[in-house]
Amino acid sequence: MPAIAGLFNGVATLTAVPLIAVPLHVLYLSQRLDAKKDPMLVSLLTCFCVTLTCLFCTNLIQHAVGGLSSVRAHEAMAAVQALFNAAMINALRHRSGFRSVVDEQGLAMALAGTVMVVHTTLTHPDKYLEPVCGAVQLLTAPLIVCTMGAFSWRGDARAWRLFVRSCIGLVLVPLAVGVEKQMCGLGSPWLARGYHAVIDHSAIWCLFGGVGQNAVHLVGLSLLPKQREV
Repeated sequence: MPAIAGLFNGVATLTAVPLIAVPLHVLYLSQRLDAKKDPMLVSLLTCFCVTLTCLFCTNLIQHAVGGLSSVRAHEAMAAVQALFNAAMINALRHRSGFRSVVDEQGLAMALAGTVMVVHTTLTHPDKYLEPVCGAVQLLTAPLIVCTMGAFSWRGDARAWRLFVRSCIGLVLVPLAVGVEKQMCGLGSPWLARGYHAVIDHSAIWCLFGGVGQNAVHLVGLSLLPKQREV
């Protein structure tokens, strides 16, 4: 299949460019919060938003240039953003009396995990990158999903809608990828790449748009003055 405008996957690159608006919008929303009310929590949220933006940038790069290195960078960034999402979630749990560690320990764990992921990516990607990133996702995903679900249920209607949206995306992404693998065997690379550009990226928009916006919303709710019991 010939490249479009010299791009590895020109069709997916075209949709990956506007897709970056998802994390950029979340990052913009996070900067509108009053950081003075809880500097550490807002800082952890910002770190998550930045790593999420980097994840979407590696998605664009892998479609534009291709190559194993760009795929590995994207896989590594997926693990890194999960680590900082978990650190932010831990801080929310800490403020609500849920089982957690202090903010500094949560941040230290995220940084240590990031160092491990980056080191593996640079030194032994063939042998260890997939199991390391898989372990990160296995450890962070239950914490993120269960905590966001509990906080959304206790929050408001918007939080619950965003959580439901993220859950729909969580189901759609692996389904879309599975269907795409079947389409690759049909002998039409244009069909598979077009499917990825539209369907896969739409599922990603649904998932991370919901997760990111809900993270900002839940932090915003945490910053609201607590009502005293009479």
